[in-house]
Amino acid sequence: MAVPNLSIVVIEDVQAMRFHLKQMLQEMGFTRIQTASSVEEAQVILMVEVVDLILCDWYLNPGSGLDLLKELRAKRENDGTAFVMLTAENTKEKVVEALKAGVDDYLVKPIAAATLLSKVAGALAKRSHR
Repeated sequence: MAVPNLSIVVIEDVQAMRFHLKQMLQEMGFTRIQTASSVEEAQVILMVEVVDLILCDWYLNPGSGLDLLKELRAKRENDGTAFVMLTAENTKEKVVEALKAGVDDYLVKPIAAATLLSKVAGALAKRSHR
């Protein structure tokens, strides 16, 4: 996958997982990667920059990735932002809930680099066709 100069935000409350995801993205060739440990940190980033892709954990403390997704999808200026939900939750109900909220893809932990690349590519392609 050719990697243009895309802006990515990784939102994950577990520091080791944030680092691991950022490292995998860097190994794929992405260079503009910001990280946040909470919804509040992510909101600060999103106030000053429109990003191409958000990788966000479902369960954050406080708040949730689902709440951030709903907030993001309610704003027209974020229509082009791809959103991939990261979680250990893989029940049909959770997947459906995320899809109804406007998620572009769903990634179940633990995450392999090949799976991450596939989901990122798919989510970006989906958003670029809107």
